[in-house]
Amino acid sequence: MPQIQKSQELRKLNIECHGKMAALLKKVHDEKRDLTADENSQWDAMDKEFESRVKEYERCEKVEKREEEYSRLDPRRAGRDGGLDPENVPGQRRQVTPESRAKASRTLRAFMSQAPSEWDDEIRAEIRRTQQDLPKEARALSAITGAAGAFTIAQDFMPELDKALKSYSGMMEAGRIVPTDDGSDLPWPKEDDTGNTGEQLGEGSATNDATDPVYASVTLKSYVFSSKLIRVPIPLLVDTEFDLESDLFDMLGKRIGRIFNTRATLGSGSSQPRGLITALLADTTPVAAAAAGAIAYGDMVNLEHAVDPAYRLQPGAAWMMHDDVLKVIKKIVDSNGRQLFLPANDAPGTPASFMGRPYFINQDMDNTVATGKETMVFGLLKKYIVRRAGRPIIMRLAERYAEFFQVGFVAFDRLEGQLVSGGSTAVRVLQQP
Repeated sequence: MPQIQKSQELRKLNIECHGKMAALLKKVHDEKRDLTADENSQWDAMDKEFESRVKEYERCEKVEKREEEYSRLDPRRAGRDGGLDPENVPGQRRQVTPESRAKASRTLRAFMSQAPSEWDDEIRAEIRRTQQDLPKEARALSAITGAAGAFTIAQDFMPELDKALKSYSGMMEAGRIVPTDDGSDLPWPKEDDTGNTGEQLGEGSATNDATDPVYASVTLKSYVFSSKLIRVPIPLLVDTEFDLESDLFDMLGKRIGRIFNTRATLGSGSSQPRGLITALLADTTPVAAAAAGAIAYGDMVNLEHAVDPAYRLQPGAAWMMHDDVLKVIKKIVDSNGRQLFLPANDAPGTPASFMGRPYFINQDMDNTVATGKETMVFGLLKKYIVRRAGRPIIMRLAERYAEFFQVGFVAFDRLEGQLVSGGSTAVRVLQQP
């Protein structure tokens, strides 16, 4: 069965499942009571089944998309008409094809499992090409050099690393990613002209010239994030039959994704990214929920309308919360007993939503609905800027664990995050009283 057809069938099953969940909540609403223990267990089981299908059809769509991309590429065109093969142009990004991915995979495996003296000419050329993207900075006592133990992430594997990183970083998934070639300070201007309006003039009257907007700027730096070391037995590197590079990138990406998400959510802004919640508590007044231990439909409406329409009505406006809070919100119904949560329909890429808005899961936000907790965020989350300096780097530590017959690997990525908004009403947070 084609992957896209399987995905559509799974989506249809989820729509049916959502209908049963919504009917259960409406029945409880109409009878003006809470869920019984059995009903709660029944609802949780359906929700678990629902989320399991979501992961499966997203995986199917990813496979279908990759196959479609590969089918459009014709690697035989490379080097025709006497031109250079794009893969051999120094510093130039190449198209991802099955052949280029196989070459990158072979290079990565050699880099992981062999000493430099064992590399053939093709492996050496590929490693030299990727090392051309290493940072050229030379700061005192902290330069990163292109030694044999360093390997930048080949373009063929960048999507895998990014996907793993974003899967564990709701902030990277929701924010706007701005790549830069190096880690120099990046000033980012912002202005607030929301308090000014135009004017109507009488004949012969002069216009007012004392209404300048308020300008300011924030500086995006680049902080080094590490995956910590991963030690891999050499026999595994040599003898493995499974997709070792994908497994490695998955681990490295998830580790960096977790630590960056923590900083991008709660970071102080002093020698680390300024977290979204930190910025909202400092720059805005939280929207207060009606009750300490619950989130009501009215609370979500109040939070939504605390965001200025200029931002609220843009396509990127979205919710963000911890997965445990998401579970609470899924059970909220409006005054007519209709569930606020709507599943993705059978059109690929259509996200699930609340009140017509998509949502992002952030595991570093508060996971309980209790006094003083910041339970939900809503607004134009693209106003949170994620700056990535250069490309990720993998270091191979061959000698350090030689006595254990192991090789160590560690990944580094240079990232920064700041909430950059022209005013204070682009993003708001809900706080339990």
